[in-house]
Amino acid sequence: MIKKRHNSGMTLMEVLMAMVIGAIMLSAIGFLLVGAARLDSVTKTRRQAAELGESKIEELRRTGFSTLESGCDTVESKFIREWVITESTGDGRIKEIEITVEWEDSKGRTHSVIFNTTIYRNAYPYK
Repeated sequence: MIKKRHNSGMTLMEVLMAMVIGAIMLSAIGFLLVGAARLDSVTKTRRQAAELGESKIEELRRTGFSTLESGCDTVESKFIREWVITESTGDGRIKEIEITVEWEDSKGRTHSVIFNTTIYRNAYPYK
């Protein structure tokens, strides 16, 4: 009678294929992690720009209606913040404010966030 041999181990080809599949999976996970970190950085910068725009709106509201003027400043040597004040009615009771916050990313591309608001004379308990 002939005895059957049962191989309980893996062949070299099976080991190599398992290693290749594992390497592909690990590199895909690595790319996902790098992409997530990059997206987190972009989101953090956009949020920071939005906060700068909102804080400028509040600052201008506290300035006083009659003393509102257009201007520009640089914040944290990264963001350029510009605000333009225009009178929207002939009687001087309404002023429109447009605030643009710009910055450059690590690749030299310019991004911006724009805010618009309207201020009415005597609408706020400020000056």
